[in-house]
Amino acid sequence: MSNGFTVAVVGTGPRGVSVIERLVTRIVERRYSAPVTVYAIDGVEVGCGRTWRTDQPDILLMDNSTDELTMFSGPADGGPVRPGHGPTFAEWYRASGHTAGVPVGDAVYAPRRAYGEYLTYVFASVLRNAPDTVRVVPVRDEVRAVTKDAHGGYVLDLRAGGEYTADRVVFATGHPDREDATSPGALDGGTPIPADFPFLRPRPAAEWDFGDIAAASTVGVLGMGLSFYDVLASLTLGRGGSFVRDPGGVLRYRASGAEPRRIVAGSRTGVPIRVRGVHQRLGVRTYDPVLFTVDRIRSLRGRGGCDFAEDVQPWIDAEVNVAYFHTLLGAEHGPERAGAFLAHLRGAAPAAEDPGKVVAAALAEAGLAGHALLDLRDHADPFRGRTFESPAAFERALRRVVGDDLAHARAGNIDDPLKAALEVLRATRDLQRMAVDFGALTPASHRSFVSELAQPLSFLSAGTPLVRAEQFLALLDSGHLRVVGPHVRYRRSAESGRVMLDSARVRGAQTPVEALIDARLPKPDLHHDSSPLTRQLVKDGIWTSFVNEADGDAFDTGGVAVSDAPFHPVDASGRPDENLYVLGLPTEHVRWFMQVGVVPPGHPLRGLGADAEAVAMHLLRS
Repeated sequence: MSNGFTVAVVGTGPRGVSVIERLVTRIVERRYSAPVTVYAIDGVEVGCGRTWRTDQPDILLMDNSTDELTMFSGPADGGPVRPGHGPTFAEWYRASGHTAGVPVGDAVYAPRRAYGEYLTYVFASVLRNAPDTVRVVPVRDEVRAVTKDAHGGYVLDLRAGGEYTADRVVFATGHPDREDATSPGALDGGTPIPADFPFLRPRPAAEWDFGDIAAASTVGVLGMGLSFYDVLASLTLGRGGSFVRDPGGVLRYRASGAEPRRIVAGSRTGVPIRVRGVHQRLGVRTYDPVLFTVDRIRSLRGRGGCDFAEDVQPWIDAEVNVAYFHTLLGAEHGPERAGAFLAHLRGAAPAAEDPGKVVAAALAEAGLAGHALLDLRDHADPFRGRTFESPAAFERALRRVVGDDLAHARAGNIDDPLKAALEVLRATRDLQRMAVDFGALTPASHRSFVSELAQPLSFLSAGTPLVRAEQFLALLDSGHLRVVGPHVRYRRSAESGRVMLDSARVRGAQTPVEALIDARLPKPDLHHDSSPLTRQLVKDGIWTSFVNEADGDAFDTGGVAVSDAPFHPVDASGRPDENLYVLGLPTEHVRWFMQVGVVPPGHPLRGLGADAEAVAMHLLRS
């Protein structure tokens, strides 16, 4: 391609911006002199995309602290901010004078709007400092179709009516809109509810219109993950309420009168997503695995057709327990005994076949024989198998769970054994992906992983700032929040005709609601994506769903079938199109945990940085 090339990047959230920054950085470093045109296309806001749009309210917080993120592929070096060298998010945030973030210890959780501003700052620095041979063209419009032209390139049709042509296309389109997302015609049991019933479908919180949620009404919320806390903030802080500390330091809710009378929530587990431990050391915490290692995963994959529950999960569980007991021994018996425990494990690891037995033997050597191992399922689903005689009995149990989580979080992510152990789940995400991505599991295990086994890992490795749990308890205290319980059901009462939220595990939990918000994250699925672009790509055979097939079994994942890095989509003929690239959420279930899109400072080839680097280098090599 001595005559240069044109590339269209569809979607300019973190993944799209990272690809553009890496591409221009490598062009400069390699003194690539041919002309390059980059169309940066986004239907919401060029430079930050949909989730991080800069017009959202400050009450919507990030779930990473500012010190955990960067978008430049290299650090600031004293020269001008430019592709390859610029401030981390924390450095930019401090210099920008932002004050709306929530401090937790030494860390700060910023509003999402602020991260969107940082992304646009990075994007603008690329525009300003790209070499003369590189033209970056911002295009605020929605791509409705991408078709092949007669010359081997692609035509991108835009909603506004124009079109662009490109030699290469990078798809970084982010969260899907599913046509089968919960709707007024799809309650439990298929019972319809009135067409005028206030209902908010799953989508980024900044796009929800809460105008139909009346003051003093009772509103139901499905799901208690990260978006659940966005709902709580929007319907309390966003309605003029406030949280204040009483003389004893306990957070209390001060009502405005404009909020709903009660928010009634429920989920599969009946507990809100856990809060993150106070950061005792800023920056990205590294972890050197003892049992769940790269060599171990290569060995497992080499056998072909792994069963996640039998072959992979035990090693993850063991690694979490290594961190838990290493921290516990250090706290109770000192660093020497903790170090001996770790040394014993490292010595036994190469020959280990049963990771649970290896950890148990090391515990016996350390004088903790018979100590119960940490069970991730108990922490992800603490009410598993339990029933409750009344809503009051359930709420008492829920308060204990949330209160215990807060106590662990306040003890810190290094000093507290539980929070230190759960940080290992975050630190080993790339290893977890390596163990399951691209059909490493049998079809049956892959199906089970997507529907069930992945949930505890994602639930426990994510988290929100601890102030959110304090707000949760404050709203329980004020009566503005109630949780119906685990295994939430939502249906229309045959007797009254009203929409009800109920729990299969809590007697007497049934509660009528006057509006409903679905705060659950919809799973990407090509077969049910309502995007015109996705539908066209599937119809034309440019995108296909990855089907995991083996031994007469088949699991259709609904994720875009892609090659290994740099992630070319596999077309209907079974061939990867090397002029196209698909990153992030559209490939979920082929790759795992694609909703996480960060680059940790000092680690440019971790997280989405590795994906962006692979795409940028392939663009220049092709």
